[in-house]
Amino acid sequence: GTSSFAGVISSLPGGGRRIVDAATPSDPAATFEALRGTLALPVAAPTRVADVTEEGGAGLSFFGARSAPVRSAAAGRVAYAGSHSELGRLVIVDHGGSYFTLYGRLGAIDASVGSELPRGSTIGTLDGDPLLFQIRRGTRALEPRSWLGL
Repeated sequence: GTSSFAGVISSLPGGGRRIVDAATPSDPAATFEALRGTLALPVAAPTRVADVTEEGGAGLSFFGARSAPVRSAAAGRVAYAGSHSELGRLVIVDHGGSYFTLYGRLGAIDASVGSELPRGSTIGTLDGDPLLFQIRRGTRALEPRSWLGL
């Protein structure tokens, strides 16, 4: 249902809209938790990665070339794609099991709500600002480095 996603978006500064139903994994055995340490970097060749603490929780800033593609860290469904009052252009990907990845401060969004994404799919681009990347379980931001194998 939408209850866990609604909590994620409402827990972000400024709230949010365009809620869709949570993704249902096509293979329930292949849970998001099994991907810990192997998620794809959201920016293929970052020039720098920095730890950040946003009002909504811990995350990483990925710095890269202007117009560099931003990719989905894992397969999932686009749950939100739009403007956010504090995070600018924002895409949230639902990976099932109440796991979400957030991609904020995008230069452009190349994904639409409800789209199924394979791992590594382009969801947007950088515009000079660093990408804000978070992994969440429900409304709780998780420490992202261990999930990405950094």
